[in-house]
Amino acid sequence: MKDYYAPIVRDWIFPISRKFQKCNYSEKMAEARANLHLDREQLRNMQIKKLRALIQHAGRNVPYYRDQFNQLGIKPDDIRTWNDYQALPILTRAEVREHNDRFLSQKPRSPLIKWGTSGSTGEPLRIYTSQIAIAAEYASRYRALEHWGIEVGDRVIMFYGAERYTHGTGWKKAVNLHVIHPLKFLVNNRRRLPVENISEENFEDQWRFIQKFRPKYFHGYPSAFFLLARYVKDRSYSGGSSGVKLIYVGGEILYDWQKEFIAGVFECPIAEVYGAYEIGEAAHSYPCGALHINEDFVIVEVIKSHPENEFGQIVCTRLDNWEFPLIRYNIEDLAPPIHEHAGCELGLGFAMFDRIVGRTFDQIQLSNGRIIHGTYFTTLMKLVDGLVQYQVNQREPDRFEILVVINPEVYGEQQELFIKDRMKTLLGPIDVTITHVESIPTEGSGKFNYIRSDCKI
Repeated sequence: MKDYYAPIVRDWIFPISRKFQKCNYSEKMAEARANLHLDREQLRNMQIKKLRALIQHAGRNVPYYRDQFNQLGIKPDDIRTWNDYQALPILTRAEVREHNDRFLSQKPRSPLIKWGTSGSTGEPLRIYTSQIAIAAEYASRYRALEHWGIEVGDRVIMFYGAERYTHGTGWKKAVNLHVIHPLKFLVNNRRRLPVENISEENFEDQWRFIQKFRPKYFHGYPSAFFLLARYVKDRSYSGGSSGVKLIYVGGEILYDWQKEFIAGVFECPIAEVYGAYEIGEAAHSYPCGALHINEDFVIVEVIKSHPENEFGQIVCTRLDNWEFPLIRYNIEDLAPPIHEHAGCELGLGFAMFDRIVGRTFDQIQLSNGRIIHGTYFTTLMKLVDGLVQYQVNQREPDRFEILVVINPEVYGEQQELFIKDRMKTLLGPIDVTITHVESIPTEGSGKFNYIRSDCKI
């Protein structure tokens, strides 16, 4: 079914709204498209040029960096090369939280939007993003989506929690949630389906709405799409009848088993975005199969604490957010080393992630100091028949409670013994309790955590 409203959003509503917010999206989009096929040397030169401008601005106009550079005995003009940049200190989440307002530029180029991170670590963080940086983020997003046949204004259903779209408290939050954002979604050809309270009744209503609205693509958390896909398959509905051409996921780790199942049910490809409020959308997947880094808008490093480690922590600098610059910011995510010269069948010069492994808080540490990454548990649980949903909770260093939602016709004592035996074989003398529940709630943001720990590493 042809969508006659999409071109109106694409050619008029979206560009005009960006201009009202004092940023030129069309200019950023043209820049993004032009950068697609730059080679490695050209991209690095562009990064250094943008980086030097950012650091000069920060050193002169951002109190935190003005003081830091003075303490280090350096001047903004001293940062000229890649090695100079990598010699700068790595910025931590704790430092941003402690000195928050001191990261604000005294000479902003464009208006700011205030965000609050979802606080998955239990410690929410206040972040500011300029309209110029948001325009760059949109440009990098739609540059990638164009390769999947998606354009600005195409009908989309968003599967995210309400907190993502609400700001303020009290009546202001209520107005944002029930008036302003629904109106924005309506005007921009978008709809949001809630993921805060998941139930079979909700899924039936959502499936009916999908059939009625006929979106061109979905955008949201992979865990939400996995649960919806399972519901559609269990009811013997045809996922392909939704007409969806792409499922665009982010905000959580996308596991291979989720990707395979979701794509099979809805009969369409899965595209991934990696990012965070602090750094914007740092990487997008393309039809070539690679998760390409948006190197023209963000600098990304993977830094290992030890050379023999398989994974390192992701450290980023967002190049367009002069109004709240976070230089060499540790996002606390884990990934293998970046591929800079792997080649791409689309001819893209951007470096690529092999994969994003997870958050540092997806790791657990036992009483003997041994650290186990959460991917062990997701791999183990995939082997358990009749397991509908689960959540591994580390209550104490050597005590675990696993919440499970089961299919009683398949899951029984044998499966329970399998989980306990496998965990004790790998982790050693631990206590494992399996608790049967009717449902497992998502976080306030709508995300679902498969691994939770009450213990600090």
